[in-house]
Amino acid sequence: MQTRHAMGILGAGLLCLAGSAHAALCDGTQPRVTVDSRPRNSVRLMWVYDGPANCTDIYNIRAAIIGQAENQFEVGGGWCPSQGNNNGFCRRDIPVVGDKPYVFKVQACHTRTAQSSSCSQWGEVRLLPYGEGSCKDGYVWREAFSTDHVCVSPEERDRARQQNGAAASRVSPNDHTYGPDTCIQGFVWREAGPSDHVCVTPQERQQVRNDNDQSGNRSLHYH
Repeated sequence: MQTRHAMGILGAGLLCLAGSAHAALCDGTQPRVTVDSRPRNSVRLMWVYDGPANCTDIYNIRAAIIGQAENQFEVGGGWCPSQGNNNGFCRRDIPVVGDKPYVFKVQACHTRTAQSSSCSQWGEVRLLPYGEGSCKDGYVWREAFSTDHVCVSPEERDRARQQNGAAASRVSPNDHTYGPDTCIQGFVWREAGPSDHVCVTPQERQQVRNDNDQSGNRSLHYH
């Protein structure tokens, strides 16, 4: 199983379209967003906003499992300076699902009836359940050995466990051409890592190589 690590924070943002009549009410300051660890099935999203005080009528919040559609909603406003997380309107408890990787965004807005809102940039935080290298939703660490964090399908992780369980029966008792880990005929070293000499079929080794090549596209990082 993956080992739980400290969560990470990543700042980012996109400009909100604002009405020209009062676009200056919200400057380029973006909320600085943090999130605590998962106590159960929810997280506490908190933010600090040091932009103009009149740009705090409401806060827009977006939440999503990374790679899925974002859910946006708004909460009541109030200024959230450096000590703002003590204020109830500078935090929000949000339900989450299991150990999924999430992204949360917060935006401060000034609203006017029948006119476009003026909004800040989006402040963003990522919640990676297993720290740097957490897998995207739908993938898991392969764990062919204790430090193997290549992201694969759950089926491939199960296959790696089965290969480990059968490893001793696939080592030649007599042929030591490649050392004591020489495989019996029809099997080759898996090579999930430089010293991985578990014996598997050539097709299984090719799958391991394919997964190694794709791992960077399946993992998540703070930056």
